[in-house]
Amino acid sequence: MFPKLPYQTSARQAVETKLLGLNYSDNYTEGQLSDSQMISARRYPYIATKNARTDLGYENVSAIYAFDGLWTVRNGKLYCDAAEISGLTLTSGMKQFAAMYKKLVIFPDKKYVYIDGSTKTAHDMEAKSEGTGATVTVTEQQDGDETITTCTITISYVDDLTSKFAVGDVIEIDGFTNTENQGMKTIKALSATEIEVEEATMVDETAAGTVSFERNVPTLDYICVHDNRLWGCNNETRTIYASRIDDPTNFNDLSGNANDSWMVDVATDGDFTGCASMSGAVIFFKEHSILKVLGSYAAEFQTNNYQMEGVKTGCNKSIQNIGETLYYVGVNGVYVYNGGTASLISYVFGEKRLSDAVAGHDSNNYYLSALDGDNPLFLTYHMQSGLWLKEDTIRAYDIALNGNTLNILSNEGKVLTENTGTEAVPFSITFKPFYESVKSGNTSTVAFAKKRYSKLYLRMELGRGANVKVEVREDDGLWKEVTKIVGKGGLYTVPVVIGRCDKYELRLSGKGAFCLLNMMREYRIGSAR
Repeated sequence: MFPKLPYQTSARQAVETKLLGLNYSDNYTEGQLSDSQMISARRYPYIATKNARTDLGYENVSAIYAFDGLWTVRNGKLYCDAAEISGLTLTSGMKQFAAMYKKLVIFPDKKYVYIDGSTKTAHDMEAKSEGTGATVTVTEQQDGDETITTCTITISYVDDLTSKFAVGDVIEIDGFTNTENQGMKTIKALSATEIEVEEATMVDETAAGTVSFERNVPTLDYICVHDNRLWGCNNETRTIYASRIDDPTNFNDLSGNANDSWMVDVATDGDFTGCASMSGAVIFFKEHSILKVLGSYAAEFQTNNYQMEGVKTGCNKSIQNIGETLYYVGVNGVYVYNGGTASLISYVFGEKRLSDAVAGHDSNNYYLSALDGDNPLFLTYHMQSGLWLKEDTIRAYDIALNGNTLNILSNEGKVLTENTGTEAVPFSITFKPFYESVKSGNTSTVAFAKKRYSKLYLRMELGRGANVKVEVREDDGLWKEVTKIVGKGGLYTVPVVIGRCDKYELRLSGKGAFCLLNMMREYRIGSAR
């Protein structure tokens, strides 16, 4: 960011220090930070305060999602922006959403909303109807040399079948005595009390008792949409499922055409931990492996398993597709995966092991909320520079990008919009220790000398009314205030004199608009004592 200046010819030394991001490890570079609060890389290569968040005013929100508006779950009701979706009640707890064409799918509730312009209607993905007085009638008629068989089920005492099912649905029929009339059948025609099925293998029968018709959807632990199919996986059965094209309600269509649904059992060890669509493939994660499904239609689908770091259990909401690269939290940190190998991008976290991670992005930054033990962290990864910064300790349960606005669901049940506020925010920057021992001598034997004095020059911008306090701590002593400035707007150069010590730390804190532009260290080499 800032190139090192050449050493001066005198004993006095001057060097411009790069301004870098967080580093929680012991292997760090001068200019990296041990902590930060409400700091961003929005003015990269400088370090600046972030803009404040705005509270949208919603209460008791348990889930959010962005798809042609901001969807929120509040007290068991689903809203798109301010409008409630009528006729839909959801269970409590966290949700998974997936958007395909005009349908918004909601799990684990197995509901979906059909979106037709401003009209939004709620539907059940599963359906069941049962009644008595059911009769199977099989008729045959000749069409030239071809015999056409029609199988029709008429049922007298039943709910309106057209309110539950649609032509093309694959349903399971139960209640008849003959096995030919049981099992999976595809609806060819439909009325309120009559179903004609495509299969020509039924026989005439009148049922003695109750007959049921049911459209089942598998229980899916994780879901995503790829090529206009709903994909998901079930850990109990170790199965991957794909719905019929453009139809998230049908997973049992095995009629043999390109639109068929599909499923496969997976024999690899471990539970699934998440899934995502990326670059012509569906990616299913386990903690230490990645399974890739390739193909355009059911008969062509194939799976390939790779041994590499996947998504950590409980971190499925950390998966973000940014420019056809997946970012996610694994067992040892944050990884990127672009279809080849998974690469760790969080070496600077040191021994921290994050859990319960939730993420979002705005194309420039990867926003990550996670727990470090019991301590919440809200971090940003600036993709252009590769710098990590900590914003604060807010706990997010969902993060959704609606248009250009990043929305955060906090653990208080409120929805906050990132970088939309204008009020002053408190900030702090704490640098990793600067060591005062330097190499001395021009021989192959290197001695370490201490500086006679060291001085920092901080060049910064302060907005009108903003304030900054500069503190120094020498050799693990107490923090000492060096100066405090109240800004009138404009540039400030602040000298900071450092006493003779082995190491020192620098902390800047305050409130309001602040940007650190430059940091110059000046010192004169002394003896080794």
